[in-house]
Amino acid sequence: RATAEGTGIELTVLSRQAGDRLRPARSGRSRDLKTWLSTSPMPPWFRDCIPVMPGADGLAALGDVVFDPVLSGRLRDSRLALRWRPDEPALAWAWRQCRASLLGVE
Repeated sequence: RATAEGTGIELTVLSRQAGDRLRPARSGRSRDLKTWLSTSPMPPWFRDCIPVMPGADGLAALGDVVFDPVLSGRLRDSRLALRWRPDEPALAWAWRQCRASLLGVE
């Protein structure tokens, strides 16, 4: 759990759990994280390395991609941003591919 001092923003960062769901803004539809990851360019051995932040309606964020509009607004209003940059080059490459897919930049 992390708190951005002076903002009231608290974040809980976890490893992915069975049943995690994400709702990319561009699709509006909830998807099972396990299923999404299995169709993503992320190799299976790296999938548990991606940090997740739970929200009220599925995941609030995956890595540094924020899905929850309330969290997104609070971060923007506080001039904060999530950043996750893997040290492992292969994981960093795979994450860039996944991030592009989540953001609709494919």
